[in-house]
Amino acid sequence: MNSDSSTRWLAANNAALDPTGSAAAARRALALKVGVEWSLQETRPAVYGPWQQALVQSWLSPGVNTSFHLPFTDVELSSIDPNLRERSLQLIEHYIELTLAAHPSHYTLHLGIGGPFSTAGHWGAQTGSVSEEAAVDSLRRLAELGRERGFTIALENLVHGLTANPEVYQRLVRTSGVSVTFDIGHARGSEWGRQGGDPWAYLKGLEDRVVCVHIYEEEDEGGHHVPPRAGSPVLGVLLHRLWHETAARAWVVELFTPAALEESLSLVRAWLPELASNEQPAGLPLP
Repeated sequence: MNSDSSTRWLAANNAALDPTGSAAAARRALALKVGVEWSLQETRPAVYGPWQQALVQSWLSPGVNTSFHLPFTDVELSSIDPNLRERSLQLIEHYIELTLAAHPSHYTLHLGIGGPFSTAGHWGAQTGSVSEEAAVDSLRRLAELGRERGFTIALENLVHGLTANPEVYQRLVRTSGVSVTFDIGHARGSEWGRQGGDPWAYLKGLEDRVVCVHIYEEEDEGGHHVPPRAGSPVLGVLLHRLWHETAARAWVVELFTPAALEESLSLVRAWLPELASNEQPAGLPLP
């Protein structure tokens, strides 16, 4: 489903904009004329009081398109333990409640990792501790709350766990009614992608559910996001299809340092207008 390019916006992670704080990141976003994907993983608001109020206020920057990436290291919405799953939902709902005043485009969500963070920088795939049924239950609850309160939950595909499998990812989205954040690097870095699987398998038939795209080349075996490369044929094909076949609004250059962001932002800025006119971006082969 194609959408008007005027409804689309380029964005960056707050840590890459300015790692010193949210207020500085918002100012940098205004200067660069990009939106912000605020990470609630690294930036956790206090339970109450002036610290919480100051942080929330920094997210209300006028003129900045906003989305939020919900925390994931200490929650598991697909846990087979109903107590852990309920506590996870309560934490996620708490953060949503705190941030609704910023009128975010959407909330990006991880689930189904099912294992501890390893020394190699990857999440383990201990799938015995999670289940598809539990994931659907949590996603349905959040989707229903979103309909009641006016926000959008977007499930992200990951390198490991339940959502790394395109068939499982598709079922989770379809059955629960949530939207999609498509992470290009995760699709290419997953076992499916590394074995030559088509990244579009995550999206086939879900094109009208895509609200956000995470743009970078791929996630390497150490868990690092590789910046986009000029002349990348795979990235070129994906961006072309995403622009013309999905309803994605937020196009997030998902890198985590200012230096990596600025170079990649210039590259992506040069591609997107040409994608909109169906022309081949310079240095980026398209079909």
